[in-house]
Amino acid sequence: MEQFGTYLKSIRKGKMTQRELAREIGVGYPYISKLENNVETTPSDEVLIKIAETLNVSIDELFMKAKRIPIDFKDFIINEPEVFKFIRFLKDNNHLLDEFRNSIKSREDNYWSMFNQSNKIMLIIDPLTGNIIDANDCAAEFYKYTLEQLKKMKITDINTLSMEEIYKEMRKAKLELKKTFSFKHKIGNDEIKEVEVYSEPIIIDGKVYLNSSVQLVHLNTI
Repeated sequence: MEQFGTYLKSIRKGKMTQRELAREIGVGYPYISKLENNVETTPSDEVLIKIAETLNVSIDELFMKAKRIPIDFKDFIINEPEVFKFIRFLKDNNHLLDEFRNSIKSREDNYWSMFNQSNKIMLIIDPLTGNIIDANDCAAEFYKYTLEQLKKMKITDINTLSMEEIYKEMRKAKLELKKTFSFKHKIGNDEIKEVEVYSEPIIIDGKVYLNSSVQLVHLNTI
């Protein structure tokens, strides 16, 4: 697995120097150098959050690369002991974990069938990168891009909010803190459309994505 320092270097290069990053997050330049050379241990939660905000990357992705659990997940597990017990139970009963994975795989197959046949505007988004992983024909027609073009885009290419705001909203959807969102989306002809998006997490090949259904808001005119 890629070491944290190597990952940090890859996302920093092209955006700023080590000295600039150190200044932005309030640490000494040698500390960043040691991090990127995998000499220093991974930073504290506070420093990780500052790095994520400064480099405009997903906090979740940064924490995973650092092999750390974000504080909100820690709080959730601590405050919901049944969740911890369930995770422990699955760990101690691998055969049930296999059954659980098979059940997820079956639901995935059924989902893709419905996704491709749906008459709604549908997008699959990676909440860590913002990449549009998949889209259906209705989405291509609405956004005025081909499916191939959409799959090479990020949701930040469509949503008019700032990158930071978009990642905050995706995080809420991923944690199921919020499911319905009001956005302005930019269409291929540069027209701006008011939309309502229903977004919830879905597991595909063991990874969490956002299943987003987009509906055009018809504004009343006088």
